[in-house]
Amino acid sequence: MRIILLIAFLWNVTSVKSQTFSGRVFTEKGEPIPFVSIGVKEKDVGTYSFLDGSYTVNLRGVSSEDTLIFSTIGYQKASFRIDEIPELVNLREDIRELDEVTINPSQTQFFGIQKKKSSSDISISRPYNGAEVALLVELPHDSLWIGGISLNVRTSNIDAYKIRVKLYRVHSATEKPGELIESISLFSQDSIAEGTIHFVPTSSIPIAGPIFISFEWLVTKSEAGLIKKFRDQPLPIMSKLRKEFPENPITIYNQSRIEIENQQGKMIKRIRLDKASKKALATRAEELPVLKFQTTKSNLATYYRTHSHGRWSRYHQSLVAGVHCSRN
Repeated sequence: MRIILLIAFLWNVTSVKSQTFSGRVFTEKGEPIPFVSIGVKEKDVGTYSFLDGSYTVNLRGVSSEDTLIFSTIGYQKASFRIDEIPELVNLREDIRELDEVTINPSQTQFFGIQKKKSSSDISISRPYNGAEVALLVELPHDSLWIGGISLNVRTSNIDAYKIRVKLYRVHSATEKPGELIESISLFSQDSIAEGTIHFVPTSSIPIAGPIFISFEWLVTKSEAGLIKKFRDQPLPIMSKLRKEFPENPITIYNQSRIEIENQQGKMIKRIRLDKASKKALATRAEELPVLKFQTTKSNLATYYRTHSHGRWSRYHQSLVAGVHCSRN
């Protein structure tokens, strides 16, 4: 009996290896809820739901005793043990009265990086799983009110796109994005091919001290399928490098070179692409929907991650983005 109990215990605490879970998120009335944030507690691994409420989350390396959390504005948060996740999750509506926003433009101050146009950018490589880019904004420690958030983008093969904004506190130990300020989830539906897009909150957002503002491209199911097909057919050299460097960020720049970085964002290897690889990338890029966030040289820390990978990695340039704040 002791042996049987020990085996059962070890099964309960083991990691869920090479496994994904698919399900749906609906209201209590049976209506699908799109763009619900779905993540493993304290592990930064997750995804989001599509327009039809469906989602798929990668549970590789996650313990069966970990907790999967479903959260979105307007609904109560729901959480389940990994080994008890139902296929259909129903979220209860959370009705709250929001404070009216009153921002005086003449007394607004901008924090971050403002630039009309930049030739540099960071491409969102795996948006179908959920991916974010975050900029550190050094706000004063006295209370401020956020009246707007801006971001510079560049696109191709996209008629319109949806971006979600999140705010994170700075992790005291790692200085990376830490605790999510869960009341913040702004959306912008735009068709700007290149330029600055603006997010205006519908309720007042009090904030103080340094924060990270993050931006996440929420793709449609059809876009996700097309991008995933492209990513599942990598260049031969990329397949080799991902086996050699499974834990390191690997990025293709300007369809001409590959750079491998460590977890601190420092480049440890650079490889020039041959003519055949460049031609293959150019052919695929003609059909692929692409959203890029513009970057520039600055000392403001910028981090990026994919939810399936989980870890935040330092980027070598800074995101062209920021917040407009007021003390009123």
